[in-house]
Amino acid sequence: MDHWSDPVCLFLCSMFPCYRATLSLLQKEMAAERQKMVWEWQELRGFLEEQEQRLLSQLEELERAIVQRRDEGICRLSWEISLLSERGGEKGQQPLSQPLQGAGSTGGREDGTFWKPEPGFVEQEKRLSDFSLKSTMLQEVLLGFKGELESGGGVSSG
Repeated sequence: MDHWSDPVCLFLCSMFPCYRATLSLLQKEMAAERQKMVWEWQELRGFLEEQEQRLLSQLEELERAIVQRRDEGICRLSWEISLLSERGGEKGQQPLSQPLQGAGSTGGREDGTFWKPEPGFVEQEKRLSDFSLKSTMLQEVLLGFKGELESGGGVSSG
């Protein structure tokens, strides 16, 4: 609705010239505020899309590093098994095709040593934990932001 054709507005504008100027100024401020809000939301969307792409790229890089580390570990273990198999065959020891006592257990071995994760995996596990923490923080911020917007965000309507 056009405010200038409203009878009350016309009356007030004719009686109080400053009312028309004030109303015109308020309309200009509203238009400027609307433009500012649209621009800020566009900026926020762009920023969030950039961050999403950056984090997804880092996560893909981490996944590739984990797969590479796993493959390297498998190759190294395969090589060590073949060496042990050769040495076992030379000395007449128990063939590796038969299960080793304690193999696959999570506890300590007979000599008292325990399996230790490789340093590369520890680093990658920390990086993955950092991603998880960032995701949790983002979720908390998003929920707070949504709650603030849904509650009116401090904007009074009267």
